[in-house]
Amino acid sequence: MARKLFITDAVIALLFGLGLVAVPGALLALYGAGDSPTAEFVARILGAAVLGHGAIQWLARDVAETPAGWAITRGNLVFDVVAAASAAMAVLSGVVNVLGWGIVALFVALFVVRAYLVTRVQAR
Repeated sequence: MARKLFITDAVIALLFGLGLVAVPGALLALYGAGDSPTAEFVARILGAAVLGHGAIQWLARDVAETPAGWAITRGNLVFDVVAAASAAMAVLSGVVNVLGWGIVALFVALFVVRAYLVTRVQAR
């Protein structure tokens, strides 16, 4: 199950990362975020980080249930919590529109699956 999560996470990261790098203005507009040269620059840098995250997930898919894979999964739990909280604050403060709740839901779902894997599967 951990391998499938790594692959799923890699695909999601690839899609969002490419969007952030290739068409940051369109993605910012979709979420109702301000579009400026600075916002596009930050979006592209974020896209690069997300693509890197996806590459790690993809390249580590075959070692997902090893000590190294579990370390990646635990690190991703931190990422999921911070990202979900940041996205929720952005929606609640009006920085992004209601579509931002989809981002919150995505990170909460990833957190739940990862937490399950770490507490149930790895414990075996």
